[in-house]
Amino acid sequence: MPDPLRVAAIFDLDHTITKQDTYLAFLLSILSKRPKRWWRSMVWLPLALALYQLKLRDNSWLKETFLDVIAGGASREQIKCWVERFLTRLLDKGIRGGALDAIRRHREAGHHLVMISASFDFYTEELGQRLGFEKVICTRSVWDPTGNLRGELEGGNCYGHTKVSRLETYFGDQRHRWYLIGYSDHHSDLPLLQWVDRPVVINPTAPLAKIAVRYEYEMQRW
Repeated sequence: MPDPLRVAAIFDLDHTITKQDTYLAFLLSILSKRPKRWWRSMVWLPLALALYQLKLRDNSWLKETFLDVIAGGASREQIKCWVERFLTRLLDKGIRGGALDAIRRHREAGHHLVMISASFDFYTEELGQRLGFEKVICTRSVWDPTGNLRGELEGGNCYGHTKVSRLETYFGDQRHRWYLIGYSDHHSDLPLLQWVDRPVVINPTAPLAKIAVRYEYEMQRW
């Protein structure tokens, strides 16, 4: 008899596990510690948003610009300190109860837990560990030789089709041995939801809700 399929539960982070966009919340928490960056942010970030909305720049460029303007040049020690404070608040009030219940059920069933996110490694990896995930796949940061954060993405933005590519790399030639369940709230994750065996739509955006109805995806409210 063939070996039974193993089960993996793959969770998007922002607005699926959490109640808010963690990247924006993290950057805002840094600004409270770096008040001199407020003026720089007020000048450059509205311009960056305008260029993005006019489709003159892409999502990756926008993410790099926000990171550089607000957190660029910070040391690993500073980032670690800011992450600790941020995660303490996030875990206290920013996690959806339904997400915690789903994670617990999968863990108790012996399923493999994977978090996949476009947010940065310097806090998603620690958050994933605290929530009990066995693997975190995310956007990776770049540091200069002296250990200071640069406003760049290593290997690109873990977003849209890139999430599927990274999951394909992770599961490799053993993909056929897995039954994959995917949770997401956002239409940008449609490639992910189409790739898994059981897509589950959580508090969906309006475009994703329409797609979910059309394709009869399972929908849940957390």
